[in-house]
Amino acid sequence: MLVSQGMYVISQIVNPSSTATLRLFPGITGATIKAFCSTPIRGVVLEAFGAGNAPQRPEVIQALKDACDRGVVIVAISQCTKGSVSNAYETSRSLLQVGVIPGSDMTPEVSAALISNDWILSFC
Repeated sequence: MLVSQGMYVISQIVNPSSTATLRLFPGITGATIKAFCSTPIRGVVLEAFGAGNAPQRPEVIQALKDACDRGVVIVAISQCTKGSVSNAYETSRSLLQVGVIPGSDMTPEVSAALISNDWILSFC
């Protein structure tokens, strides 16, 4: 179900028992992300660095792309207490290019609640 709300689309997608939060760290591997995003996970709150930056190693980006391609909804938020995810930096744009949804200034709790309650806001 898709409902357009101006610059956002509301899409019904996942259920509460298939969502989780993944906090990125500098040495995270593609294998870790792949295992984390495997069945039954269908929604992930991805806690990225700063303005939505992530490690740029090819296996990390590929693991995120593979998860998005399989239908896993990944919402990137910032680990910082203040700030938001944007496409201001190349490292944050690479996440958007593989299908990760920018969570702007959402908190982990709000992001998880939106995914867990079968609703997600994403940019068109």
